Amino acid sequence: MASLFDLSGEIAVVIGGTGVLGGALAEGLASAGARVAVLGRGADRGEACAVWIRDAGGTAAFFPADAMDPASLAEAHRAVTGGLGAPSILISAAGGMTPSVTVTAERPFEKLLPADWRANFDLNLVGGALLPAQEFGPAMCERGRGSIINIASVSAHLPLSRVVAYSAAKAAVLNLSQFLAREWAPRGCG
Repeated sequence: MASLFDLSGEIAVVIGGTGVLGGALAEGLASAGARVAVLGRGADRGEACAVWIRDAGGTAAFFPADAMDPASLAEAHRAVTGGLGAPSILISAAGGMTPSVTVTAERPFEKLLPADWRANFDLNLVGGALLPAQEFGPAMCERGRGSIINIASVSAHLPLSRVVAYSAAKAAVLNLSQFLAREWAPRGCG
């Protein structure tokens, strides 16, 4: 069974690796043998995740990156490639729910502000899938191999109570993921 999940020789980038879910995914990839690049804005949490992986016998390094900033992602991509090698796995785990677009008794749906909606949608879709795929995907396609995993949510299928912007954004992440699979699979990635 261990060989079924053997990722030896793979370079995995985990965007949002400084969060709870992303950090757990980074640890899992490392335990399967991948060399892991932990990307995120929280240097202390990112370094702690990388140290934990190394202490457990894996290979990992933290690279600062803001998933909402294409220049930051490009710089991180160059640093990862120079430090660990060319990425063959991309996990986009950036995102989250924000109180400003959570429906409450004090903030009913009809009172949600479009700017808050856009900010949450951008966090979960643009930073959570679009920009990372645009940065890392083409290089994977050029090499003819790579896997992109975008983290969505069960709320993408059935909206969770009160977190309407998050649910809508995660539904869009699923749709974008299906599009990329169709577009890039013939080139060996997606």
